[in-house]
Amino acid sequence: MAQLLEAISADAPCGEYLKDNRTLYRGLRNYFNQAQSSYRQLMESPDAMRDEELVIQNAANWNELSDECEKTIETVSKDVEVMCWLTSAQPFSHQPLENLSRVLHSFTELLTQYWDDLHPKPPVKKLKSEDDAGQAKEWAEFRVKPFLQLVGERDGTGLLSMPLQSIGLIGAINYSRYYAAERDGQLDALKSEAAQVISSDKEQVKNIILTLGNIKQQLIALEAMVVEKCRAVGAQPVSFRFINQTVDRLINSTQYLVGNLIKPWPLDAQESVSEASPSASAEIDNTVQVPQVGESNMPNVKSNDVVSLQAGGEIYTRDQAFQQLRHISDYFSRTEPHSPVYMLIERAIRWGYMSLPELLNEMVGEDDKMMGRMYQLAGLESVDKTVIPDPTISASELKHKQQADPIKYNAPAVSAPKAHNMEETSVSPVAPKEPAAAPASTAGTSSGNLSSFEW
Repeated sequence: MAQLLEAISADAPCGEYLKDNRTLYRGLRNYFNQAQSSYRQLMESPDAMRDEELVIQNAANWNELSDECEKTIETVSKDVEVMCWLTSAQPFSHQPLENLSRVLHSFTELLTQYWDDLHPKPPVKKLKSEDDAGQAKEWAEFRVKPFLQLVGERDGTGLLSMPLQSIGLIGAINYSRYYAAERDGQLDALKSEAAQVISSDKEQVKNIILTLGNIKQQLIALEAMVVEKCRAVGAQPVSFRFINQTVDRLINSTQYLVGNLIKPWPLDAQESVSEASPSASAEIDNTVQVPQVGESNMPNVKSNDVVSLQAGGEIYTRDQAFQQLRHISDYFSRTEPHSPVYMLIERAIRWGYMSLPELLNEMVGEDDKMMGRMYQLAGLESVDKTVIPDPTISASELKHKQQADPIKYNAPAVSAPKAHNMEETSVSPVAPKEPAAAPASTAGTSSGNLSSFEW
């Protein structure tokens, strides 16, 4: 891995802009697509995992991708996207966790040493900005974009998430098996299996736990470097929260299965350091920008300044309130991974950002009849207003009401028309203060514009 950090040349330490070398870039992309395809084959069918030929071919594809990426970074281009592909290949290597930890460390060092020249760095003519500050920001945005594919944009996504859940943590027990046992109420049986493995190979289990802790620390360091470099030029950093959650689940599930069989817990020292220095994703997630906070609460702040509100203080916005829920969810995810509490809180957060139609669709699913009935009752089936007939009243009825209560029905006197059947003559329009009963056909009345509805 040390060769990854050596300059490619004195004139161009990070080599060439890879997208300009289409033949080489497409070749690397093909290696990546082939590895992705073989992995999807394994995931799409439970029986495929028992097909030894498919398993071997999948590992070979990822190892080939790893070799090609490593060669490219050392000799052609130090490119963040290629480095992300190299990182994603490590869970399929012979020592998946150890190799992943090493590559993540090299990734941070690469950003530290070569940030200003690191690719992808398109030539100036391909940039929108003309000033130095704008160009530096654009280059930073190009560099951090590939991280989204690696670390994921939502829970359970990213190139590392699923492969990490398939790696054995205690013997053949991986997180996927832990999750299935938790769902099926079979955790006690899985814990007994884990105890047998620990009794015969405690040191190996301890090493895996320590390596998981190292991976977590490397992710924290890598994210901190990304955040530092982005903020220096005003670019938006990428949050590593979802991949950090995945690693936390691996650690927490292992800790649950280990129980009291390994004491002290190998990561106690690391966790105390982590608590003292929270990850960059926690810093990103906790910051909610709210303009015009009152002077009494925020001294020395101008009324038009943008103020960062930290979770834990007084709540000013719904986003800040949801951040508080996210912290509670993260706590239960770390301390009670076997409990559904954190999943229920995350569901509440997700529902909180849905429109009412989206929420109803998730709750009811494909039951069109039920969905139609709920839309009808909630007034969501149409955004068109129901036509209301012009209010009319017969002259005789109006005269009768005026005579019965002249104060309440203070309307102009109605002159009797020349028609002989005065009792049935209609006067229109008249708008009495007490409205008539609504027409029966009002089912189409809309409750408002659905696109602006906030649940």
